[in-house]
Amino acid sequence: MVSGLSVVVLSVSFAALVFGQVPPNRTQTKPPVNETRGGSIRLPPSIVPLLFGMKRVEVVRALEPLHLRPKFLGIEDGIALAQDPAAGTSVPYGSGVAVTLGRMPELVLKGPPAPAYVGSELTFTVSFVPPLPAGPKAIYQFTWGDGSPTESTANAVVTHRFVDAGARVVSVIWTLNDRVKIGSARVAVDILPLPPVDTATSYVPLLFGMNRVEVSRVLEPLGLQPKFSGPDNGSAMEQKPPAGTRVRYGSAVAVTLGMMPQLVLKGPAAPAYVGKELTFSVAFVPPLPAGPKAIYHFTWGDGSPTESTGNTVVTHRFADAGARPVSVIWTLSDGVKIGSAGVVVEILPVPPPPSDTAQTATVATSDTSATVSTDTAASQTTVTTTTSDNSTTTVTTTTEPTTATASTTTSVPTPGPPNLLVWIGAAAVILLLVVTFLLARVLRALNRKPPKTQAQAKSPVAFNGGVRAVEYEIEHPELIRRRPEVGLRGGVRAEEGDDV
Repeated sequence: MVSGLSVVVLSVSFAALVFGQVPPNRTQTKPPVNETRGGSIRLPPSIVPLLFGMKRVEVVRALEPLHLRPKFLGIEDGIALAQDPAAGTSVPYGSGVAVTLGRMPELVLKGPPAPAYVGSELTFTVSFVPPLPAGPKAIYQFTWGDGSPTESTANAVVTHRFVDAGARVVSVIWTLNDRVKIGSARVAVDILPLPPVDTATSYVPLLFGMNRVEVSRVLEPLGLQPKFSGPDNGSAMEQKPPAGTRVRYGSAVAVTLGMMPQLVLKGPAAPAYVGKELTFSVAFVPPLPAGPKAIYHFTWGDGSPTESTGNTVVTHRFADAGARPVSVIWTLSDGVKIGSAGVVVEILPVPPPPSDTAQTATVATSDTSATVSTDTAASQTTVTTTTSDNSTTTVTTTTEPTTATASTTTSVPTPGPPNLLVWIGAAAVILLLVVTFLLARVLRALNRKPPKTQAQAKSPVAFNGGVRAVEYEIEHPELIRRRPEVGLRGGVRAEEGDDV
């Protein structure tokens, strides 16, 4: 019995192993995987869905089937306002998605300005406070409250014409691409009947600085027709009739579009000292057209209050030294900012006043010129020697005239302290003496008599009818001419026993 029981147990165990591996009448399924050559399994990537507007639980439910792990930031009971990676991004299997939870932005619907007349094209604008983050694409569904069908659009600015007069409640619902309602807003508009054409009048508003769309929005409720000229992307520079003119209902207003003039702020001339009244001026390039009245708001950069004025030239006194950035903002009469400019002014401390005991010395030394001119008449020395055979030897020495000119100019700089002036004057006198001494030495050297001229006789000369070889030197031609026996050097070799 024991052995039989053991066999049964073994049989059951074997059967369990066999049937557990291969289920009968069932096809074996595998999860979708991609196999690489090395045998490792790589799961397919996942596409991150759009999570905006979902609660915490809804985010988890949306990411779990995609095998993505949410990482929450922000308040616990908020809704998804931002996500990283963005919707539509392909990420690896099991990646994390950072989700920021917060409060849903509030939808605001703004209606047209009053008065709103029957048949006029009225403009409605929707916006978010705070602004909607990048990513979600909102769809707006407008209900006009006059029986017309609901209008769905992705534009935040829409227009509508009401056929009948009366109070109308306009509402808007915004949804995402999946038609899930996110928020809504509404506004009440009082639609007025058109006044009689013969008696209706309007006042032309100031249009300066507005773009093309803004001009149309302002004129349309007044029953005025804009006639534009100039570049489409420009701002209103001129208008006709001018602002404040009373015209009939339906009249045309000519509006010239152009580039806005640039505001230039000019500061005071340097140097600018503490406590001094400094002048600042503003100008437009090109000049501002006639009509708009500009208001200038000056900020001095020294802690003093902003100064608002209609004048283009203002003055200001700075109490402390230093670099001061002065800026100006110009607006129209309604306070709308148009442009700005700035300039940096270096404010210097006031220099100390001059001392009562200070002496002012002025030393002006005119150009001092020393000109020494020495003209030595051309001197010419001629030595002529005549021998017995009627031959003549002439030696001529000529000295050209010599002129020496020296000019010395000494200029004394701007007067300084008395001791410095004394030293400068003494140095100038010493310099003048040295130059004069050097000039005298140069002139003496130039005026010196020419050196003695030595001539050596090389050719034989006949004395007393005989030919002798002359081996002496003529020391001085003048002496030889007068007394030949004087001034001879060296020996004389005579022929035929004659004396020299």
